[in-house]
Amino acid sequence: MNAKLTCAVVTLVGEGDPGALDRCAVSVQAATEYSSGRFGEIVHLRINDLGKTLGPVELRTLGLNQATELGAEWVCFLEVDETLCRDAFTLVAPSLQAYDAVWGGICDRDSTATRGKTDFACQDFLRFFHLALHWGIGRTHFAKTAAAIAAASGESVTRSWYADYLLRLWHDAACLKTTQPLSARQGGAFGLSDDEKARLISYLTENPLFISFDHRGRGIKLPYTGCNPTLERVQLRGGFYELEDLEYVGSRVSPGSTIVDVGANTGNHTVYFAVYLEPQRVIPIEPNPEAVSALKSAIRANGIDCVDSLGFEKAAGAAHGHAALKTQRRKQFGSVGLVADDSGGVEVAPLDDLIDGPVDFIKIDVEAMELDVLMGARTIVDRDRPFIFIEVRDDNIPQFLKLIGTLGYRIDRVFPDQSYANYFISPLGREGAMEPPRKGL
Repeated sequence: MNAKLTCAVVTLVGEGDPGALDRCAVSVQAATEYSSGRFGEIVHLRINDLGKTLGPVELRTLGLNQATELGAEWVCFLEVDETLCRDAFTLVAPSLQAYDAVWGGICDRDSTATRGKTDFACQDFLRFFHLALHWGIGRTHFAKTAAAIAAASGESVTRSWYADYLLRLWHDAACLKTTQPLSARQGGAFGLSDDEKARLISYLTENPLFISFDHRGRGIKLPYTGCNPTLERVQLRGGFYELEDLEYVGSRVSPGSTIVDVGANTGNHTVYFAVYLEPQRVIPIEPNPEAVSALKSAIRANGIDCVDSLGFEKAAGAAHGHAALKTQRRKQFGSVGLVADDSGGVEVAPLDDLIDGPVDFIKIDVEAMELDVLMGARTIVDRDRPFIFIEVRDDNIPQFLKLIGTLGYRIDRVFPDQSYANYFISPLGREGAMEPPRKGL
């Protein structure tokens, strides 16, 4: 890239701190004087709406129109309450040839740190979702003028307009989010609003995306929902969530087994069981319809034919009844619990009545209702003596220990996490298929 480019720094000015624009303008001048990078000309455009007659979409359109009139190949949308980092033009310079749009990190205005907020990088559509939903992506960014115009065309005027812009730009253009800070701000919230995050989630519902990776020589596809941040963060790194736990289960459960996955969520464990344990039958139990929809897509995407659907949109409990879904954390499938409600839409039944035939292994992850599930599986446990892999909340441990003693089970392995642990328990007198060797120090 030999030809010098023109960059229009566009700041949209509405109501707010009257001194913010001055700080913003000073930072642009300081950055230009420090180094203009690959830009031959840098112009700061301040698009004012002090009369409050225009919305953000109209303001952005005005900025793009003015940048086009100047012949600016690039625009930098700089938020009015942020300042441009002194070396912003230098840091973005290496990316101008390979990408159509570049976001950076956001550092604290008074900090001397070289890294700050949004210290996360990505350059693909799927990871953009995870970053935008759960980490934070600011509004300040550089973009080719033509790419920004294309992404802005047909923008809605709703409160989620910026999410629509992001979706189009990241889907259609080559985009990069770096960890290098390009702008700074003094405290305060940043990133997408709740309305904008809801728009991204609705897009995922309408246009399902899959996390793809290879495990043990086989390609795996797991649904990305945006509603399982802890689980999906691990999957995006190229593997199954709780892989150590799953591999241990695989060392104890024999081929040809019947496996019950209580609290299947979107299918991380169900897929692993079905693909790698050579079971005769896998029975997922999952009450959340949205999670079930993703689970079904995971089964189809991986060509699995041993899954029994009898537990879809049903819940296992201590007795028959009905319940309503309750989300502890906004739109996170992993935090969905049940509240007893005679008019609720979820059918609850003991595992003894949900499952027909013998059972060899049961996995239980049900958001603090694990003891209810165990008590509703007394017949299965007494008859079949299955191995059980169970997540137990810390405050349920005393009752859990008492119950497994009554059932005649022992704890073989503990997999600790933050506010809970997973336990592999087996009936006294039953040995596993392949006891894993103990590792020395």
